[in-house]
Amino acid sequence: MAGREFAHVQPDNAEIERSVLSQEVETLRNRLGLRQVDVSKECGVNASMLSQWMLGRYKGNVGRINGLMESWLIRRRGGKPMEKAMMLFNSTASSPKLKRRLEEMNDPLQAARRYPSTTRSCAYA
Repeated sequence: MAGREFAHVQPDNAEIERSVLSQEVETLRNRLGLRQVDVSKECGVNASMLSQWMLGRYKGNVGRINGLMESWLIRRRGGKPMEKAMMLFNSTASSPKLKRRLEEMNDPLQAARRYPSTTRSCAYA
């Protein structure tokens, strides 16, 4: 049960990855001149589901869609693996919220300071 006490403090890694991947998908899609519906057909994902995922509003299994979209990016780039460290570095420049969440992930105390009322019950731990 102790692990659950801090679950609200930890950033959602799937959401962070979704944010980065959606930027990459949008960039490549525009470069290739594809419509969003074309990408959805290539990935085997419903067009409205892809739209929700791209906007960060998808309530289903985000990790599964992340995997499908990452596979699509790899296929469309000719099998070249993604450089996630570079993707994260580039994405933080344009997304202050993402940058803050990544910093909190590296420094859990920063997150605890940001949400002090949610960590009071942890004093006895």
